[in-house]
Amino acid sequence: MRPYAAKCGAKAKSTGEPCKRLAMANGRCCLHGGRTPKGDNWHKTRWPNKNSPIEKLHQKEEDLDRARAQRKQMLRDMNPERRAAYEKWHKEHPAGSAARRREVRLRREQAAAMRKTLAAPPPRPSNPEMEAIDKVIAQLEADALALRRGSIFD
Repeated sequence: MRPYAAKCGAKAKSTGEPCKRLAMANGRCCLHGGRTPKGDNWHKTRWPNKNSPIEKLHQKEEDLDRARAQRKQMLRDMNPERRAAYEKWHKEHPAGSAARRREVRLRREQAAAMRKTLAAPPPRPSNPEMEAIDKVIAQLEADALALRRGSIFD
């Protein structure tokens, strides 16, 4: 059966040929994205099956500790500008479920639309009397400006 099982098919950089490893349910092998976490819990640690040997659990803990240490070292080695960019990116891309991220994005878009709406002056109804008053106000403001520039400060 093995020769007839589905293959990964990811393209190798070195040879350009497709990968010959067995594919998982999503069509890729474990090296080319077959075990990539997806869905709402993509950001959570995936622990070995409860029936797995205890060595597998210890290996997972060691891997997590090693990753934490590498992350700490990377953060220590960053210069202030790069650290600020890193913090900004993590603030803009919080971990969480797809539904939660979608909800946050929708709220952010709605808030931006509301700010834009509130920033624009409200439309004034077309009224001949109001237009005449606006012209008088504009003329008075122009006269006041001319007075400030001219005779008052001389």
